[in-house]
Amino acid sequence: MKYPVSSLAPGLLLLASAAGIAGITVDGGAGITMNPGTSITITGGNLEIRDQSAVEIPSGAALAAVQVAIAPGGTLTNCGEIQAEIVNAGEVLAPCGAGVTSVFAGDVANSGVFRVSHGTALAVTGSFTNSGLLDLITAQQDGPPPVFINTGSLIEAKDLRVLEILAKPLETELRIHGVAAHTYQLQATPDLANPAWSDIGPPLLGGNAELLLTHPGGLSSFSRYFYRVEVGDP
Repeated sequence: MKYPVSSLAPGLLLLASAAGIAGITVDGGAGITMNPGTSITITGGNLEIRDQSAVEIPSGAALAAVQVAIAPGGTLTNCGEIQAEIVNAGEVLAPCGAGVTSVFAGDVANSGVFRVSHGTALAVTGSFTNSGLLDLITAQQDGPPPVFINTGSLIEAKDLRVLEILAKPLETELRIHGVAAHTYQLQATPDLANPAWSDIGPPLLGGNAELLLTHPGGLSSFSRYFYRVEVGDP
């Protein structure tokens, strides 16, 4: 079954899989946006998201199926609860905000991008097998899910480190590793006792490579400077 762009109001939608029908396919740039209080149950069937299409599950909404498969180019945004096996080769996003938990009640296999951001917490009741990127830089998260099998990349806040700092007469340079989709804002203060952090230059967009952050002037104005880098979300 294929569905065009739609918005589901609060209520319960039950879809039963019949002979020759595996479930729901969202493709062709279409999308399904559920409202809070909405529940979708695909009895005996799967949900497949592909071809630049998207499904969004907000806080308070729930989706149940045998499997949710996200193909390359597809996007699943979950701020509610999904009761299904997740197979992701596209993007799974949880930009829900502080105090919200993105719940996955089942096993997760990620070979694409799985990003939890904006202070969101992640709860996975099954195993999480990662061969892609699990991005927890700005998540409200202390480590990966409990059952975590990793052959890909896991990036947390603690992984943001300064690779090199050079204090030159005319400028100070800091090198860090920038992760794609995040922005990095250099900030500085001459005093940590009463810090007044100031933005230095514009924020830079990460690209899964080294970023050069530059403070013109640097030591020419003060005898010392303290630096920090503020990470922004997409």
